[in-house]
Formats: sequence, C-alpha cells, structure tokens
Amino acid sequence: MGDFMLYNKKILYEIRLLNSKIDEFIDNSNSKRRIILNGFIGGLAKGLGISLGVVILGATLIIVLKELISLPIIGKYIAQIVYYVDIYLNK
Repeated sequence: MGDFMLYNKKILYEIRLLNSKIDEFIDNSNSKRRIILNGFIGGLAKGLGISLGVVILGATLIIVLKELISLPIIGKYIAQIVYYVDIYLNK
C-alpha cells in the first residue's frame, strides 16, 4: 500500500511539473520579444561555440604540423605552410 501511495505522489508531482512547463512554453510563444531574444541569444551561443572550436582545432593542427616538420619528405612543405601562417599572423 505504501509503494502505491508513493507512486501516486510521484505521478502527481510529474503532472504538476509538466503543467508548469506547458504554461512556460505558452507564455514564451505568445511574446514576440521573447522569441526574438531567444533566437538572438541562441545565435550568439552558436557563433561563439563555432569560433572557439575553430580556434582550438586550428591551434592543435598548427602544433601537430610543427611537430611533423622533422619528417624529411613532407617536412619542407609543412615548414612552408607554417612559415606563411606565421607571416600572416604577424602582420
């Protein structure tokens, strides 16, 4: 009997939580200002994430390329690439 009561309390809690989320969704979808603000903030977050990801991957690639310069066959080509990147970054 105790498990059944606990189960019912859990279900009632989840129904209340779902109702509050539905109310919040309706409030957000009725306001054009909130829709625009949410889209703007989401766009900023995506742009920042993409920028940071490109910087991290680019830095990792340059570090790996600098380590591969010691290879005799592709070392001089990689050295040229790193040289041009360094010139571009030091402008």
